[in-house]
Amino acid sequence: MLGKQFNPEVRSRAGDAVLKKSVLILSLLIVLGGSSLGAQTSLKPFLGRWDISVNTPKEELPSWIEISEENGQPRVVMVGLTDHATPLARVQMKDGEIEFVSPKWEEGYNQDMVFRGTMAGGQIVGKATGSSGVSWPWVGRRAPGLKRKGTPIWGTPITLFNGKDFTGWRFSDPSRAGTWKVEDGTLVSHGHGAEIISTAKFEDFKLHVEFNCGPKSNSGVYLRGRYEVQIETDSAQEPPSHHTGGVYGFLEPKPELPRMPGEWRTFDITLLGRTVTVVEDGQTIIDHQEIPGITGGALDSHEELPGPIYFQGGEEGRVAFRNVVITPQDDIEIMAYHGILECFGRAGRHFTSVTITNGAGSPRTGLYEDYTTLLPWAAAMPTPPRLTTWRAILPGFSRGENFNAYTQAIKPGPYCSYRSVGGIFSAFDPHIFASTTAHARRG
Repeated sequence: MLGKQFNPEVRSRAGDAVLKKSVLILSLLIVLGGSSLGAQTSLKPFLGRWDISVNTPKEELPSWIEISEENGQPRVVMVGLTDHATPLARVQMKDGEIEFVSPKWEEGYNQDMVFRGTMAGGQIVGKATGSSGVSWPWVGRRAPGLKRKGTPIWGTPITLFNGKDFTGWRFSDPSRAGTWKVEDGTLVSHGHGAEIISTAKFEDFKLHVEFNCGPKSNSGVYLRGRYEVQIETDSAQEPPSHHTGGVYGFLEPKPELPRMPGEWRTFDITLLGRTVTVVEDGQTIIDHQEIPGITGGALDSHEELPGPIYFQGGEEGRVAFRNVVITPQDDIEIMAYHGILECFGRAGRHFTSVTITNGAGSPRTGLYEDYTTLLPWAAAMPTPPRLTTWRAILPGFSRGENFNAYTQAIKPGPYCSYRSVGGIFSAFDPHIFASTTAHARRG
């Protein structure tokens, strides 16, 4: 048999074609790979959970997003004004700017809202533009971890509803408050009205509440005014996290107890940071689970701050509440004394501000009271030094937790000089810092 004749010129032409094709494919892979890598690099600062504030001319509107990456592309889950956590269909990243669209009505907006934002100083800042042309500035703050250490020490139980009137409560819209009544010692919503909100605010707590949800009715208990524990007898066809005892849109009750319209039920809810435990009628249905972010209907998106308890009154049907008792985590009372030795008998000036941060530098808010006093040992001196004292009651500190204290004085007189107090102290342990003694005790 005769073989085919070898032609070097043909082989050379074929080889060149294969080589050119390989180079083209390799170039495309490099471009695509580089593009994907570039997208991932530009997306990286945006990844995570963000508390959103949309600033309209009338008010600040809360929202929440979680940004993730899938196959090199951005993904956004959003909680808007009224609804649950929803993956958004339209998301893109271009030239360091993220863009996502909240469809009309889906997250509480009455028109399509296009959010565009860039990174600035560790925040996402940008504009939210509606299909009507309205444009509002918005800012995304990285959601705090709200991690808690140690075992909480509980304070004194507080009865939030006195069974007689609305003392200690306010309404989200006073013009729609008429749907709430006090009937036979119970707090009753007849539906489609205002939300009722406690005037007191809390950080970590245990909450006991008894509720009676009528047929085809709906309400909810909002923790810190941001996280809804659902109450309903009308949502059987909705996802499990929308059922009674669920944290709306995030956590489902397990096991789910039967609906019992018109009968009294109980919740015992413990909230520590963003970790929640829900006990319904004595049975644990959510056990030490993390709430990722605010739920629809939240009063604000400032998760780092204490907030009120509120009962939802804008939904369908009749829902009643009674025996509403909250037990906050016991507060730490921090007291510090700053010696002002140059005052020569003149009264020390009050401090204008006291800023407390925890060991990680996160601000902690509290109630501050300034006053002037004399230490016993100084009273016998010919020209006794005056001491300005600041007192701060700070919720949420754990035993042994470190904190920083800074103060600033005003109007130093000709015979007085002032120094700012600064230091790292540990709760319950006395420390000497220069001329400052600081200690903390439980109030």
